[in-house]
Amino acid sequence: MDGQGNIIETEVEIELTQLPKGVLDYVKTHYAGKQAKEGAKITDAKGIVTYEVEIKGMDLIFDSNGKFIKELKG
Repeated sequence: MDGQGNIIETEVEIELTQLPKGVLDYVKTHYAGKQAKEGAKITDAKGIVTYEVEIKGMDLIFDSNGKFIKELKG
């Protein structure tokens, strides 16, 4: 929430199997042999959905279609 109590984004933990296929394919290709710890569906105040996967101490961010956006160090 921001200072006025408005919701900035919501993050809901989801099963890895609920992630878009593109997310799972990216993880298999670029992080072979690494175990994804958790997945989340994030919806911002404008209704834009992104997905997050935690793997090896990093958060990988994907768009709503499963296309890789960026990597954030944990």
